[in-house]
Amino acid sequence: MRKIFCLVLIVLCSVSAFCVSDEDTVQVKKRSAMAYSGYQGGMMFNVGYVESRDFQFQDNSGLPLGQSGRLSGASMGLGGALRVGFGKYLRVGIEGYVSTLKYKPKGSSAKIGWGGLLLDSHWHIKKFTIFAGGVIGGGAYTHITMIDKEGESDVVNDYVVENQYVSYRHYPFLAVVPFVGMEYSLTKRISVVAKIDYMLNVTNWADDYAAGPRFFVGFMFGR
Repeated sequence: MRKIFCLVLIVLCSVSAFCVSDEDTVQVKKRSAMAYSGYQGGMMFNVGYVESRDFQFQDNSGLPLGQSGRLSGASMGLGGALRVGFGKYLRVGIEGYVSTLKYKPKGSSAKIGWGGLLLDSHWHIKKFTIFAGGVIGGGAYTHITMIDKEGESDVVNDYVVENQYVSYRHYPFLAVVPFVGMEYSLTKRISVVAKIDYMLNVTNWADDYAAGPRFFVGFMFGR
C-alpha cells in the first residue's frame, strides 16, 4: 500500500507540474471546463469515537480465554492529503491517515492505517469552501490486547508482565470513506480545513473492528 501511495503521489505531482508549465508557455484562447485549477496539500489531526461488536478470545483448544470484550472510546491520529483541481468543482488526489484507540489493560491498542484515491466536489462561498466526496483504497487493522489469565491486569514497575497473554491481530481490508467538510481561506495559499468522515470496511469486518465517525482539522497549502 505504501508503494502505491508513493506512486500515485509522484503521478499527481507530475501532472500538476505539467499543467502549470503548459499554462505558462501556451496561450489558451478558451479555458476548458475541466482545465487544471490548482493544487492543495497539507496535514490534519483526527479524533473520533469508535466502537466494535462483542468479541471473545479463545485459546489453542478453542476454549474461551478471559472475558468477552467490546472496544469503545476515543481514537486519535495524524495524516495528510494532496488534491489537484480540475474545472470549478472537481478535485482528485490521495490521502492517508493513522488513527489509534488505546485502552486498558495498559499496552492494549487498536490502530487503523489507511490511504487511497480521493475524489470530491467543492463549492466556493466567499472565503469558505464546502466540499463532499470520498476515498477508496486500502486499510490495515492492528489490534494488540493484553489478556489477563488470573484476574489481575497490572503491569509492575519493572516492566515484567505477570499472568498475561498477548493477542496480536493484523488484517488488511478494502476501505471506502465518505466525507463532508469545509475550508476557510486565511490567505490565497493557506486554508484551515475541517471535515467529518466514516470508514466502511468493505471486505473484512471482524467483530473486534472498531468503527465510528472521525473529525479532522488542519491546514492546507496550495496555489
